[in-house]
Amino acid sequence: MMDDITWPAKHPLERVTAEFDFGPSLSAGDTLASLQLVVTTVQGLDPAPVALLYGIAQLKGARALQQIAGGLDKCSYRVECRGTTANGNLLILARVLPVVAN
Repeated sequence: MMDDITWPAKHPLERVTAEFDFGPSLSAGDTLASLQLVVTTVQGLDPAPVALLYGIAQLKGARALQQIAGGLDKCSYRVECRGTTANGNLLILARVLPVVAN
């Protein structure tokens, strides 16, 4: 399942927790087994977009939680969360995060 939704902008100094809810995409009885997060720049120039990830993603039932920090002013990032299920399915949720210093 792919669904690029734009989150509200964050300041480069803020640290926020991003949430990805895989519940609606899971088959009955299936659970998330592992996570992988991928960050790319969709607007602006950032040579190290993966640096946006702060720490390691946590599994909380059907939800993935990942802290996000930093980012460059006037850049927008695509944060993709790939969840592999116990049944071997690969589910993908993606969000766009603008970073603005205002």
